[in-house]
Amino acid sequence: MIRFCNANDEVEWIRLNREFMAEEIHDLSFWNEIEKTSDQIFATTFRKALESPEHVKLLLIENEEGDAIGYVNLMILFSVWSHGQALEIDDLYIVPAERAKGIGSAAIKFCENYAKENGFKRFQFKAEENNEEANHLYRKLGYISEKMDFYVKYL
Repeated sequence: MIRFCNANDEVEWIRLNREFMAEEIHDLSFWNEIEKTSDQIFATTFRKALESPEHVKLLLIENEEGDAIGYVNLMILFSVWSHGQALEIDDLYIVPAERAKGIGSAAIKFCENYAKENGFKRFQFKAEENNEEANHLYRKLGYISEKMDFYVKYL
């Protein structure tokens, strides 16, 4: 089941975000400071996100038993090029044991349908070039890749 997060999901959302970051940290040096981030900072971020539905949507993915097995963090942007709001996947994570079962496809379709039903002009996401699983999934679902670099400076 894929659903929007509520206040009761804080602990599971933090756990899953930490698992995702643990997978990513080993190859990307600019993530290294995140592993030092306290659960309190994660909790504050979670709460602020829930209080800002005009900017962000958090989704939880559960298995049939109701266990949290993944999440999607969505950002709402205004796109001048699209002449309206765009919905962007900031993070999509599914625990390794649950991958390759169609859950990622279902999560993307859920978000895509949400975007269509709510008048978003564009639905988008990014994937690192070396994330073969994600890139394969996105191409399989009919998305095309636009080559561009992602620059970031944390302030």
